Amino acid sequence: MVQDAGDSSDEFGVDTPSMARMRDYWLGGSHHFAADRTLASNMQSALPPVREIIWLSRSFLRRALRLLLQNGIRQFLDLGSGLSTVDPVHVVTQRAHPECRVVYVEKDPLTATHGRVVLENNDQAAMIEGDPFDAEGVLGHALTKRLLDLDRPVGLLSVNSLHFVPDSADPAGAISRYQTAVVSGSYLVLAHGMVERRTPAVEAVMAMLEQGGNPVYPRSRAEIVALFSGFDLVSPGVVEVGDWNPERPLHPNEREASRFIIVGVGRKPGPSPR
Repeated sequence: MVQDAGDSSDEFGVDTPSMARMRDYWLGGSHHFAADRTLASNMQSALPPVREIIWLSRSFLRRALRLLLQNGIRQFLDLGSGLSTVDPVHVVTQRAHPECRVVYVEKDPLTATHGRVVLENNDQAAMIEGDPFDAEGVLGHALTKRLLDLDRPVGLLSVNSLHFVPDSADPAGAISRYQTAVVSGSYLVLAHGMVERRTPAVEAVMAMLEQGGNPVYPRSRAEIVALFSGFDLVSPGVVEVGDWNPERPLHPNEREASRFIIVGVGRKPGPSPR
């Protein structure tokens, strides 16, 4: 059931839109409030491909997860993508391999609370409320230590979350700290908004997000490629979201949407621990 602002007290922030919940709305999920739906609708009016951007990003994530599973990854750290009610990471991975373990990290309190409820009967997945890019805090958390074995390869996932981190918070440094902490054979799955597509419509959406408390910081292709420092890029490299090993040709509206997000998957070099 779609939740509404009347379902909770304003003290919990339901009148403040959340990007995590807006993603759930665009994906057809049920965990969102009136403020989320209003901003999402306004954004889509200004930039019609926005729903396709979210769907293309989710499709990329599923393809990337399939690659990681094929290469033996059975534990995942999902940094800031929320917990959609539509095919979240633990469902996709545990459907294929029930032994998979997933830790989500989400700073939005309501989304984190929802995640804990959804996962309360799943002893191989957990939600941490906190800054996804505080590597030391996340890796030192009791739930991370219980679920993830850092002596084995990990799938690090950051799909449309890092472009909400300002340069002042050193996003490259955060990824580097995660890269240092995981062993060879680990992977980084990344999707990020690209500054080269900063059209007037994009500027309008950025202004809406900032006014709603979710400022966004798109970056250049070179800056996004640099985030993979210490990882070997998997073919086809850093490309538009619709061009990363697609399963079918893109429709024209998907092709337009694809130009706003670039993605890549990288592997930490060296032999994986046996």
